[in-house]
Amino acid sequence: MANTLLRDTDAMSMAHSLEVRVPFVDPVVAEFVLGLPGAWKVNGDTGVVPKPLLADVLTDLLPGEFLTRKKMGFTLPFEKWMCGHLREEISGVFEDENGLARAGIKQRIAKDVWQRFLHHAQAVGWSRPWSLYVLAKWCEINQVSL
Repeated sequence: MANTLLRDTDAMSMAHSLEVRVPFVDPVVAEFVLGLPGAWKVNGDTGVVPKPLLADVLTDLLPGEFLTRKKMGFTLPFEKWMCGHLREEISGVFEDENGLARAGIKQRIAKDVWQRFLHHAQAVGWSRPWSLYVLAKWCEINQVSL
């Protein structure tokens, strides 16, 4: 875990009054595991179960398919948020021609990107309308004109 991930986890959990524990960062646990033979920590060429020591500890707590599934990434549900509870907020920013102009964005183009996203989100992708929205909001909040 990089320092950034630890910091972000801490900030996000505290913002929502959640207590997050990171047990594998505990110095006693880390020192113990570092002292174990390397062969115990890897699965050789089979790769059936990654992190076999951890899997052994959790076997009775997790379903078997969880321990053998392929590694998968994590992404935030921007598309869902943008089409849901953020839709009015983002639409309002794209309706504000003066606000977009301060950010150096042409309203016609921004609205077209937003409308195409709303009609076929997966074809357009969330990152382009989100970037335009964030730039416009940042310029508004920081009173910047481009």
